[in-house]
Amino acid sequence: MILPMTLQPPEYDDPAPLTPQTAADHAGLPAQLLMLGIALLLNLLLAVAIIAAVPQFADVFRNFGAELPLATRLAIQFYPLAAVLPLLIPVAWFVWPNHASRGLGALLTSIACILLVPLAFGYALYLPIFRLGEVV
Repeated sequence: MILPMTLQPPEYDDPAPLTPQTAADHAGLPAQLLMLGIALLLNLLLAVAIIAAVPQFADVFRNFGAELPLATRLAIQFYPLAAVLPLLIPVAWFVWPNHASRGLGALLTSIACILLVPLAFGYALYLPIFRLGEVV
């Protein structure tokens, strides 16, 4: 037995009214996504640079034959964790309290990583060279 079919448009609920707040949130989304993309790219480049540079320093330090400072040993041992740096950006994006400025939060997190991480690694990796210079 075949049942007759009637073609009727589906019933749609009216979308939520567009308030000035939601309009502003939607208007700023492309800029936020651009900031998110820039932040991810910068932190990815930073992670690649750290992962590429630290093994070169480790080879040089092995040839020194001297005991390395704690900061240098930690930097050499844990440098692969730099691969986690790009993951901080989406975390900052999702936990930023003001959704209208999440892109700015991701970008600020990226800038903080770009400023602090190279300083920490630079200090740790050049410390044995500075100490060697003090002895000579």
